[in-house]
Amino acid sequence: MDSDDGAASGAMAGTGTDTSAENVGTVLGRVVTLPGEGTSEMSTREYGPPGPGEVRIAVACTALCGSDKRLWHAGSSVVSGHEIAGVIDATGPGVPVNRRGERVIIYIPEFCGHCAACARNLTQRCENAGKLIGWQRDGGFQEYLTVPAANAVSVPDGIALDDAVLALDTLGTTAHGLRMLSRISDTAARERLLVVGCGPLGLGAVIAAPAFGYHDVAAVDPDPVRLAEARRRGATTLSDVAVNSSAAVIEASGTNDGRDLARRAVAPGGSVLLLGEGSADWVVPAVPEFRRKDAFYVRSFYFPLAEMEDTWTLMRERGAALRGLLDHRWPLEGVGQAFEAFCAGTAIKPLIVVRPDLLGEDAS
Repeated sequence: MDSDDGAASGAMAGTGTDTSAENVGTVLGRVVTLPGEGTSEMSTREYGPPGPGEVRIAVACTALCGSDKRLWHAGSSVVSGHEIAGVIDATGPGVPVNRRGERVIIYIPEFCGHCAACARNLTQRCENAGKLIGWQRDGGFQEYLTVPAANAVSVPDGIALDDAVLALDTLGTTAHGLRMLSRISDTAARERLLVVGCGPLGLGAVIAAPAFGYHDVAAVDPDPVRLAEARRRGATTLSDVAVNSSAAVIEASGTNDGRDLARRAVAPGGSVLLLGEGSADWVVPAVPEFRRKDAFYVRSFYFPLAEMEDTWTLMRERGAALRGLLDHRWPLEGVGQAFEAFCAGTAIKPLIVVRPDLLGEDAS
């Protein structure tokens, strides 16, 4: 997971710590939008200077997330893509000029910085919740992107930008969920963890679980390729799951079938972490099987910036298990092909390489 840190930052080095606006001009860049019904469109647009408190990002790469499949089918009014890494290209008024050239990943939720949750650095719980980048505000399927400076998170030396995107949903979100789960799971409960769904989020849970005391991890998924990926990363894979068989369950598929399986599999007094995203309502049946289990159900959302340093440490520790997770790469013009492979199950986690030069790759 090493990187040539100087390759990206050296080409865009900033000077000084002045927070006044830079003399930054407009640039032209390519952008891919998702109109819906499994289609994509490429165009060019102008990107002006960043506003007060903002930075403009030269996007290096954007990874696909399972939740993006909804936008591929339904369409989006903004530029999609929310697992983004790049280099700060320009700074707006109030942002130190020497941040220019900084390698960053993009934290998805806007946050106010002054509510009670933000004061505790629990930024994902912001009481004045703003837009989500890639969902209600333009995301990373484009060459440039303007975001609040606070959402541009510095990438430590020694971690490559294309690996760094995994510190967002794949590790950051799963690690936060595991922290919540571990607070209500005693030592005995941590002897067996079941992961339902072995997409990128579920594989992230398999990879991160040992760091939180879950050393016996089982996984289930209808796709044999994904099950093999979980097995390669240390999980015991199951073709069938017994009722009441697991003291702790992570539901990572985001499907109602997966949630129902988690509800049946959790043992009485156990815990279920609802990690997966889905667009369908989930109705819990009012039956003794649910009521009398006396179990915890936890819904976590993303992660707070307060946990970022711990996530970088986890990434260094679990680097070997992360290798190969970004299994296919496409250029920006290949967004449509990436989604087709992702939806067909022939790619585990596609990476859109927007600026190969920022990754130290040949752009030819």
